[in-house]
Amino acid sequence: MSILTIAREHGAWTAAAGESLAQRLGATVLNKEELEKRLLDAGMKSRLFQRYDERKPGFFSSFSPDQDVYLLYLKTVMLQAAREGNVIILGRGAHLLLKDLPNCLRVRLVAPLDCRVRTIQQEYGYDSETANRLVHKCDADRAGFCHFHFNEEWGDASLYDLTVNTATLSQERLVDFLATQMESRIPPVLEEQARPMLENRLLAQKVATVLLVEQKISLAFLDVQVDDQGRVTLLGATTTPAAAHLAAQAARTIPGVTEVDNQIRIALEMVHPTPRI
Repeated sequence: MSILTIAREHGAWTAAAGESLAQRLGATVLNKEELEKRLLDAGMKSRLFQRYDERKPGFFSSFSPDQDVYLLYLKTVMLQAAREGNVIILGRGAHLLLKDLPNCLRVRLVAPLDCRVRTIQQEYGYDSETANRLVHKCDADRAGFCHFHFNEEWGDASLYDLTVNTATLSQERLVDFLATQMESRIPPVLEEQARPMLENRLLAQKVATVLLVEQKISLAFLDVQVDDQGRVTLLGATTTPAAAHLAAQAARTIPGVTEVDNQIRIALEMVHPTPRI
């Protein structure tokens, strides 16, 4: 049930390295293709993935409830993959979503710009100008994604357990180093400690999805908290007592929820509801 999250500067990591590491660890890689498949299987529309995946929403998109729906599905799928275990999750704020889990190693991969440009040229066959432009755009998108959705700086080294300059290692040595770190840092006892934490976070995501996506209740700043006994606390705001009551009623019907403490407040006016989930 070990988890490795990799936040990578564009060009500091390759698909081949990911495949090699996954084989060494016996792990699944939650890359773009696998993530999209799981999101679509969960019921999310393909257009949302194409519009919001690992990028900061544009000005008008940031006011759309679609980006909230995308984030709900994304967090649920990443948490489900983490519960399955033996998974490598690439980007998408996984190091922030899964923080505090004892069985999760959070790694940031960096490299000098010229090295990354050369890697992109070799991997995709681009000329140097196109590769350079792509590297800058992808890095900006990933930084914007983390800041918008998690209110954290993507490049903040304190948010990771390890930061590795991949230009100093061959692919083989990098894979060996990361595999050794995983094997030495995450014994089975830590995996067991993480299990109830993941179950609680998944239940919180299920509650949020039911309230916001299935029931379509107008809630602002929704925060769902779950304890080890299945007790759920709902925090946030809405415009009517009826909406707050409906939210509590819906939460009580979800399997695994034993009790609901409804602390949703009533506000006469609300800005666009951006859930904290």
